[in-house]
Amino acid sequence: APRAWPVWAIIAGWAQRDRAKSSDLPRAADVERQLLPAPLGGLPGYSLTTVFTPAFSVAGDFYDHYPVPGGLNVTVADVMGKGLGSAIVAATVRSALRASSQGFDRDGHHLDLSAAIESVDEMLVDDFSRTDTFVTLFHLYLESDTGPVSYIDAGHGTAALLRRSGEIEGLRSDDLPLGTSFGSTWQTRAVAMHPGDMLVIASDGLLDLLDDHAVVDDALQFLAGHTDPAQLCSAVAKLTETRLATDDITIVALRREG
Repeated sequence: APRAWPVWAIIAGWAQRDRAKSSDLPRAADVERQLLPAPLGGLPGYSLTTVFTPAFSVAGDFYDHYPVPGGLNVTVADVMGKGLGSAIVAATVRSALRASSQGFDRDGHHLDLSAAIESVDEMLVDDFSRTDTFVTLFHLYLESDTGPVSYIDAGHGTAALLRRSGEIEGLRSDDLPLGTSFGSTWQTRAVAMHPGDMLVIASDGLLDLLDDHAVVDDALQFLAGHTDPAQLCSAVAKLTETRLATDDITIVALRREG
């Protein structure tokens, strides 16, 4: 006959499973933080500051930066949705993009941003389809010696080069997010970054933080009001202390010193 477990043993088993489940999210949040890049070092003439504030325990946003021959790759991405499901997709996109970009280095070819993004979309198209999700993404390559920036905006929209003169140069495109159309292509664009300029990339969570009706131009004006990366990120952090963040907020501010 089947063994009859005492009621106390069954309840204890339930409690143990509940404790295990309750520890999943904090552990996932720890892993997500550990996957964020270390502070930028070894790139003379530049400073980089970040803000990363998940709306919940884990974020569907991510940012990344890492050295490549001749300069630096920087990425900010936003997976549709929030919470653990979006965070899993975000980690997958991050790894695929790193692998694709660094594959060019191993093969001895010049980094081709368009090919790298298209490769990631092809690799993950089935995952995007099965999970019914898509990813907006801003990805750039900085040639650090002289300041040229090549970039792709895949439906992201909130990025600008803040000139030392005070001019705001929006970095936008009509290209689609990843996962929205099979066989999509992305155009690589270019801009020159001069001493004293700051390039800022933000996720759309900044719009919600500023105002319920804020648009991209409002966000760019806010960003332009802070010409120092640390000052900018501090201002955003202060906003999160007084206003409820309803969406993940990610900001990367890269300044060429002058």
